[in-house]
Amino acid sequence: MHKIVFLFIFLFSSSLFSAASPPSEEESSPPSNNNSSSNTAEDNSSTSGPSANINISRDDHLFILYKKSYDLVYEKKYTKAIKLLEKVIKRKDLNERTADFYNLLGYSYRKQSNPDLDKSYSFYMIALEADPNHIPTLEYLSELYVTLGNENKSKELLEKIQYLDNNNSSKYPKVEKKLDY
Repeated sequence: MHKIVFLFIFLFSSSLFSAASPPSEEESSPPSNNNSSSNTAEDNSSTSGPSANINISRDDHLFILYKKSYDLVYEKKYTKAIKLLEKVIKRKDLNERTADFYNLLGYSYRKQSNPDLDKSYSFYMIALEADPNHIPTLEYLSELYVTLGNENKSKELLEKIQYLDNNNSSKYPKVEKKLDY
């Protein structure tokens, strides 16, 4: 119960979705979320505390699911993250969060001890279908292309990232270094 109360205090005292620079490949960190959410549809989910009822909006619920998935990936518990994410992506209300969840799923398949690069690629492509300019997905797909030996495709994606991010390529030095770009 204390964890739930703390989570709600955290959610309502800070921005739900902060922009973060993508982690480097060497750090093996999961993809971060760059989107913000503005929907206010209610999810009918609520939790009771000793002194108050707190309604959880759909966006808050999605944030909690993303945070839990992200934490599992950060802890390198890829199998658990994949199980959770595969349940989450069945939801019909992901909307602007679709690319975030599919990107995290693609990352999880790529980083597990026995990587499934085909599934990883498929999930990255679904993320890009939802948001063709989703910089975290573009970065991780670029890294997948390096792994697959397709440096030209990787460079194309890096150039798109640089264009989208106003040539701020310092955020992506590990991939560029691999390509001697």
